[in-house]
Amino acid sequence: LPNVASRVQVELGKTGMPTLLVNTHWHYDHTGGNEALAKAGARIVAHEKCRERLGSEQYVEPLDRRQPASPRAALPLMTFTTPMALHLNARRADSCQCVLRIPTRMSWFISRKPT
Repeated sequence: LPNVASRVQVELGKTGMPTLLVNTHWHYDHTGGNEALAKAGARIVAHEKCRERLGSEQYVEPLDRRQPASPRAALPLMTFTTPMALHLNARRADSCQCVLRIPTRMSWFISRKPT
């Protein structure tokens, strides 16, 4: 979320800012910090459909809310449309699983279907 991105940056600054950020899907609670983290040097990776949704206004029916398009700096610069695997620290994550490595632990965020 944008309102906690600065606090996340402070915490990440203690161990090192991420150089790679993987968006599992376009929802604002998963991508709201994109702009701040990209400006801090993170490269953003996402499915092409995620980038398309981030780049245009979306209507979130359950919340009866319109989500404006993300700023250009928040859009993923690297996208994929076919299965992709990331190989990080001797661990493999297929495109249905996304990884953020924090030095003391490995966190897995699961997104089975690109939306």
